[in-house]
Amino acid sequence: MMRWLFSKTVREAGALHKHVYRLLCAQRDLMTPAAIQLVCNALAELRTALQNGESIGKIREKTWALEETGNKWLKPYPHPVWRENVEVLLVAIAVAMGIRTFFLQPFKI
Repeated sequence: MMRWLFSKTVREAGALHKHVYRLLCAQRDLMTPAAIQLVCNALAELRTALQNGESIGKIREKTWALEETGNKWLKPYPHPVWRENVEVLLVAIAVAMGIRTFFLQPFKI
C-alpha cells in the first residue's frame, strides 16, 4: 500500500494492468488462443512483480513488456475521444436535470 502511495511507477503499472485486463476480457472472443496466452502471461508477470515488491527497474521492465504485448495483440477502443465526450455530456445533462427537478422548480399545486 505504501509503495503504491509513494511510487508513480507502481501506480502506472497497476493502471496499465487493469486497462489491459479489461481490453482482454472485452476482446477475448476475437483473439487466438496463443495471443490470449501471451497477454495472460504478461499480465501474470506484472501482477507477480507488483505483489512481490520487486524493484522499480523490474516493474518498469514488466510494464514495458506488457505494453508491447498489449499493443501487438489488442485493439484500442475505437474513437476514445468521442466516447469520453459523450459520457461527460450525458452525465452533465443528468446532473442538470436532477438539480432542476428537485431544487430549482419544485411546484406546490
